[in-house]
Amino acid sequence: MEGETPTARAAPRFQNPSDMTKQAARRIALQQREGCNPAWGQQLTHHVIAKFCPPPGAVVAGFWPLPGEIDIRPLLFRLAAAGHPIALPVTPRRGLPLMFRRWAPGEKLVAGRFGTVQPLGAEIVP
Repeated sequence: MEGETPTARAAPRFQNPSDMTKQAARRIALQQREGCNPAWGQQLTHHVIAKFCPPPGAVVAGFWPLPGEIDIRPLLFRLAAAGHPIALPVTPRRGLPLMFRRWAPGEKLVAGRFGTVQPLGAEIVP
């Protein structure tokens, strides 16, 4: 309206990840994940195969989804069928670096930390 001063709006403030505690960063990541439809994995598979298929023989790192996460298993199965070695993470104890182990469809997964599952295969670098 004429004569009124527009209300100033501040730009959204994003926190620098290096300023966040690990707990705060995890909370934000979980909030962002809430809207994820696990069924998007099938769409992701078609997209990756059509546009970004890794070169033959490339080691591909993935993850076994937790509830609420996108289910990328269709992509992992498809890439494994095409001959790609699949690497899944092994959640280490605090202070140790993340490592990956080789996995193939049908191989046993064992319980890991934080509700994850992990393969028993040989260590592999993606």
